Amino acid sequence: MTVKVKTADLRGYVALLNRNAEHNDKVLAYLRQWCGAEMRAIDSEGLLAKALNFHDRFYADAENLITQLGRALRGSAAELAKAATLYDGSDQAAKERFERQYSNPTAREGWEAGHSGFADYMNPLDVLVGTPSYQEFSDPTKILDKIGDSISISGTVLNFIQEVTGVNPLDRAGRFFAGNWEAYSKAAGAWRAIGEALERIGKNIDRGLASLDRAWEGSASEAAYATFQALANVFKDMLSRFTKLHQTYQEFAEFAMYTASLVVDTIKMAIDTALILLARRKGGPFAEAAAAFEMFKLVKYIGYFSWTLITARGAIATIFGATAGIGSSPLRGVGVAGYDAPGV
Repeated sequence: MTVKVKTADLRGYVALLNRNAEHNDKVLAYLRQWCGAEMRAIDSEGLLAKALNFHDRFYADAENLITQLGRALRGSAAELAKAATLYDGSDQAAKERFERQYSNPTAREGWEAGHSGFADYMNPLDVLVGTPSYQEFSDPTKILDKIGDSISISGTVLNFIQEVTGVNPLDRAGRFFAGNWEAYSKAAGAWRAIGEALERIGKNIDRGLASLDRAWEGSASEAAYATFQALANVFKDMLSRFTKLHQTYQEFAEFAMYTASLVVDTIKMAIDTALILLARRKGGPFAEAAAAFEMFKLVKYIGYFSWTLITARGAIATIFGATAGIGSSPLRGVGVAGYDAPGV
């Protein structure tokens, strides 16, 4: 039995796989740097703390998936190296057993005929340079600072509100929104960069496969082509998967900013009402009647303030549910299979 095979090209593809496994290691390190950073929230019932519960899940899934991808690359390289050694040897019986593999022919794309070489088609590390792009305004605590910019707040007014309603809105809002929002925003940017880097690894596998295909013919070659094409497609699919995470994080950041704006407006109205109430309580009988109305308004505003915080916490599950729910996570259930040279 004679099979057309250039073992030098098989080893060229082995080198490509190992090189991209190293790229994959850098992607994993990038994940750990920007998405595994400590992101603390001051209040366990606060907005960011609830979001971080989902983040921890995403991070664990991503770390596991990227680790599997790296193993698939290195395992495939080792198996293909074994195949090259087999073809270089003189054991014809072993070669015939190896060629008994069967795989339905896989359709080739038109560009493959004109591609040659095993250099990387794209550099995956180019998108992992520097700090992940993120939106600096995605920090709701900065909106809280605007309260002091537009209205004079004294401890007397806040103490009065707390005395009447049992709530210090400024203190409670500060704890509700407190946390490392900058680290969270950088993680959001990192998700997309990770997806782009993994997609580029997939394109490198795909391009090199075209050269391997021309150097190797036979049943074993067809089986190898199908496996490597499937692995390349898994990598290329990572961009859409990680982009879903990026979009979810952006949606949550926008929701947090919107919620902070509502809270600030409500606190301002409560403070204005408290100031009026304090002034009218010093007047005569008519002032007392007006003060009662202002008291009602103050209690209503603080009630709305508390309702906004409770509703915001409940909305987090809705925002993250589409990407974190069982069976819906884009990073789970991904079939990662490397190349295996049976019988070698």
